[in-house]
Amino acid sequence: MRRRGAFTLVELLVVIGIIAILVGLLLPTLSRAKEAANRTACLSNMRQLGTGLLEYSVKYKGYIPIGYMFKTTHQRMWNYAAFYNRPDGYGAVILGWLVDARLIRDGKTYYCPSETNNQWLYNAEGGGFNDLISANPWPFPVAGNGKETRFGYATRPVVGWQMPPPAPGTAAQKFVNITGQPASMPKWTTLKNKAILADACVTPRHLDTRHKKGVNVMYANGGAKWVPKEAFMYKGADFALIPEMASELSAFNATYNPYHLNDISQISGKPLANPTGLWIDYDKN
Repeated sequence: MRRRGAFTLVELLVVIGIIAILVGLLLPTLSRAKEAANRTACLSNMRQLGTGLLEYSVKYKGYIPIGYMFKTTHQRMWNYAAFYNRPDGYGAVILGWLVDARLIRDGKTYYCPSETNNQWLYNAEGGGFNDLISANPWPFPVAGNGKETRFGYATRPVVGWQMPPPAPGTAAQKFVNITGQPASMPKWTTLKNKAILADACVTPRHLDTRHKKGVNVMYANGGAKWVPKEAFMYKGADFALIPEMASELSAFNATYNPYHLNDISQISGKPLANPTGLWIDYDKN
C-alpha cells in the first residue's frame, strides 16, 4: 500500500486560507462576547458604587458626594475626578470621598473594563510630554507630585466642588451651584429617580474609547441599566451638538455646560421647568 507524502504547496495554501477565513469569522464574535462581558462587569461596578453612595448617605445624614470640580469657571463635564493634586492644594474629591470613608476599597470597582484611554484607566502609567495628564495612579498619589487620579465613572454634575479642597482637618469643603451661590452636597432622597452615575462621557467622541454603542447608568432609585446612545445622541440632542474636539482638553469649556446639564436658570438661580442636557436624557430612560 502506497503511503501519502507530505502536503503539497497548493494544499498547504488551501489549509492556511481556510484557517484565515475561520479566524476572520470568529474574531468579530469573540470581540462581541468580550464587550458583552465587559458591559456586564461595568454594570456590576456601578451597582457597587451605588451601594457605596447609599451607605455614605446613611452614615452622613443623607448626603452623597457627587458633582463636579469648580475652580475659576464652571465645567460640568469635570465630574469624574477623584483626587486633586496641585501646587495650591490636594485631597480626595467627589467619589474619592468613598475611598476616604473606606466604603469601597477595591480600586478596580471605580473603572470600566472597556475603557481604552489612559485618563480613565485603572492605575495607568503616563508617558511622553503629557505624563501628568495620561497618568492615573492608584492608590491616590503622593501629595505634591502633580499626578491626579480620575475615576472611570462620572457623577451627576448638580453642584460644584470649590477647588482647591481644604487641607485635611482644617476646614469644610465648599460647594457652589451653577450661578456661583453657596450650596451643599445633594441628598440621596432629593434625587428620587434621577441618574446619579454613568460611564464617563465628556464628548461624543469619548464614546468610542469605551462601549461605543451606549453607556451604563445608575439611578437614585437603586436601578442600574444600559442606555443606548440613540437615547442621547438623537438628532437635535444637546449632547450631540458638542463638536468633535482636537483633544479632550478642548471640551472643557463653560459654553458646553448646558449640553451636559441645563437645570437651573442663570438669571434667577431657580430650577428650570423643562431642564435639558445629557443627564436629563439619562433620566428619561
